[in-house]
Amino acid sequence: MKRFYIIILLQLLMWQFLSFSSQAQIVSRTIHIEKAGTLSTLIPSKDKYLIEELILSGNINGTDIKYIREMTGGGEYCDMTNGKLIKLNLEDVNIVAGGIPYIWQKYDGTENNCVSDYMFYDLEQLNSIILPRNTIAIGVGTFNLCTGLKSVNIGNNVSTICRDAFSYCPELTTVTIPESVTSIGESAFWHCSSLTSITIPNRVISIGERALKDCERLSEVHCKAQNPPIINSSVFDKYKNRLKLYVPKGSSKAYKNAEGWKEFTNIIEE
Repeated sequence: MKRFYIIILLQLLMWQFLSFSSQAQIVSRTIHIEKAGTLSTLIPSKDKYLIEELILSGNINGTDIKYIREMTGGGEYCDMTNGKLIKLNLEDVNIVAGGIPYIWQKYDGTENNCVSDYMFYDLEQLNSIILPRNTIAIGVGTFNLCTGLKSVNIGNNVSTICRDAFSYCPELTTVTIPESVTSIGESAFWHCSSLTSITIPNRVISIGERALKDCERLSEVHCKAQNPPIINSSVFDKYKNRLKLYVPKGSSKAYKNAEGWKEFTNIIEE
């Protein structure tokens, strides 16, 4: 009898373990979209709010972005859905012009090769994203208020990061700005309070106001440009006295004389 109860107990423990393991696994889907605007036909409605990781390839437009937003917990009017999507891989995606508006701030769909304005705005549960490799611009407020975003992979063809692109992403710990970027808009990384360091590529010629304001944990700025980019005193807010500014060899004098940069007290050549 005792042996019988032991067997039953072991079976119950095994069932609980398997049940827990099943729940712990991320629900992932890999989908190719041949025709833009058809994502909703490729994901059964019963799975729409269960998928936690989505890997896409092919062509998408505003209609698909609206569907992805809903899967990630955000509706067209920033209302909440039951979506559970936290990881999104768009590396092999082509964003093409067209489709319906995906959020109330926009009156049209997407634009070719652009992560358009407010595309992922206020998606609080989005944890990580890989952008399409052929992206040329990140629009206004694209990731604004993505308070759970920790990781973003920006493609190597992006030339412009617009204003408020990543503002109020307090969990964003690292961001790699590609060498292709030439301008960083105002408030682009405002209140990214978990950022500890940032590298500004050598092709950047201007950085907008308050671009790195309220990044309270920021301790290092690596600027690769021989000629200081155009900025004003508000870019780095009140932290210039404690920040270490690393600049190319032979350029420290230029930075010490440049508007917005000369206020740094710790300029180091590397």
